[in-house]
Amino acid sequence: MSETSRVAELRMSEFQYALPAERIAQQPILPPERAKLLVWQGKDTPLADSTFGALKQWLPAHSTLVFNDTKVVPARVVLHKPSGARIEVFLLEPTAPHVYEEAMRTTEQCVWKCLIGNAKKWNNEPLTCPIPGGVLEVTHEAVSEGGGFTAQFRWTGGESFSAVLQAVGQIPIPPYLNRETREEDALWYQTVYAHWEGSVAAPTAGLHFSETMLASLQTHGHELLYTTLHVGAGTFLPVKSETIGGHAMHAERVLLSRTLLERLLATEGKIIAVGTTSLRALESIYWYGILLGQNSSATAQVAQWTPYSGLTEERRRAVLLRLIAHLQQNNLEVVELTTSLLIAPTYRLKMADGLITNFHQPGSTLLLLVSAVVGGDWERIYAHALASDYRFLSYGDGCLILAKEPDSELLG
Repeated sequence: MSETSRVAELRMSEFQYALPAERIAQQPILPPERAKLLVWQGKDTPLADSTFGALKQWLPAHSTLVFNDTKVVPARVVLHKPSGARIEVFLLEPTAPHVYEEAMRTTEQCVWKCLIGNAKKWNNEPLTCPIPGGVLEVTHEAVSEGGGFTAQFRWTGGESFSAVLQAVGQIPIPPYLNRETREEDALWYQTVYAHWEGSVAAPTAGLHFSETMLASLQTHGHELLYTTLHVGAGTFLPVKSETIGGHAMHAERVLLSRTLLERLLATEGKIIAVGTTSLRALESIYWYGILLGQNSSATAQVAQWTPYSGLTEERRRAVLLRLIAHLQQNNLEVVELTTSLLIAPTYRLKMADGLITNFHQPGSTLLLLVSAVVGGDWERIYAHALASDYRFLSYGDGCLILAKEPDSELLG
């Protein structure tokens, strides 16, 4: 049986646990340094209870922390028909122009793929709402392939679409919070280092870091690096199939910079991914480098099953050198990479040596990811967190995963 088949046959029933509703955090702990931190250092090592304020003391000396600096956009736009019917447009990704940064800079019109709440009550009539200095008009049409809709936004006043969304949009907090967006969510659901607009969900492990904490980590000799993975709405999609093989991973955009590659190559300490999105970005970078080794003209795309398809693995340093050379040869500072990477049990980390993450939903692909990183020890971690009053999901507490005896075969 191939490795792809073994992973595809993983039963999602094996990744379930009982999560009481009252354990889902409705708002973050402030200041974020006070949030709890569960520390895992190997299967045969006792779990430790700590706080994020003490993180710098748990990290291996001279660690390199990699953060996802994507910025959540106010992607929920609520409109009303003359009858009063509420229509909610949830932006997914731009199609004209199709590059996020360009779509955000447009000053007259743009088109987005979207989900529409109460779509049955919205015929073809334009809906409008006032914006500072002008009016926003929205029309829509159904998309036959794959379902969903596209929405065309036109506005007057000369503001960028980014400014329009800031004026009329709402931060799309996770649906499992089961509440309306609050004014505070605009601050709570955004990392302090968020920079590049493009996500509809926050890289929530990063919500535990204040500017003071980041400075303290650097003072203690840890390096801070930033990658960008724009988190899509697919991150909230439940796995409905009995096995993971029946689930299609959503595609997300990674901005891969030459600067990041060069600094990763130069690091002498452990590489710790801050959040599952940072981890998926780092591991996707590795597999893109492997694909380039097979074909120098390979498309910048990592598929769901790429790691399990029998490709020959290489040392981290060799892959980074190849990627840097590829950017230099093509006179590029940044490459846009599309990834649908699935990290599930049997997967061994290639680019990262550890992970900081929150506690995830039962039966989710993120729980599979955690299980892969801890070698199947996730049940002990989650049982301890539940018994020790940890708070779960996006606004909850977190976990530092550090293998006591990390695999070193690919580190050179």
